[in-house]
Amino acid sequence: MKKPLKKKVMNGKVQKLSASKRVFNYLLEEELFSEFKSLDWIFYFQKKYWETNNRVYEINGEHGWRVEHSIYKALIKNYAPKDIKLMIDFLFDSSQDIKEKRQVGSYLLSSKWIDSIYRNAKLWQDGEYLNRRETWAKEAKEQKEKEIDEKFQAREWTSTKTEDNPKKNKEKKSKIRF
Repeated sequence: MKKPLKKKVMNGKVQKLSASKRVFNYLLEEELFSEFKSLDWIFYFQKKYWETNNRVYEINGEHGWRVEHSIYKALIKNYAPKDIKLMIDFLFDSSQDIKEKRQVGSYLLSSKWIDSIYRNAKLWQDGEYLNRRETWAKEAKEQKEKEIDEKFQAREWTSTKTEDNPKKNKEKKSKIRF
């Protein structure tokens, strides 16, 4: 006897879940990311996209699906499941400014982008990631502090005056006033 299809409400409509979606939901609930196949990672990416943008991540045509599968198969081959999950979470949950959240796609996990995404995801995981805006703000703050220190040091200088009288041979601190 076949199991009845579970129903899911999405956009106010009741939808039947396919077997692959039910397997994905089970693996996700149990947090069995090591069991994920390329289709499960595609579903996970679509789920994160939906949660962030409240829009469906669409894959157009058979060619689009082949490209998506090839991206995730390469990820599965080269990265641990926890790292793949970390990179997807980084794209949607962090303050990354690599791409706008609505423009994020699986292509960011392809070979052209993967090294920088992985490096930034690891920094984000450790709490050390700064996006460009935060980096620029930090650099500007450091530059301003450096300029203030230089101005302060330039205003104080030491001069040594020597006179014939040894009692008067003392260093005098002078300040330049503007």
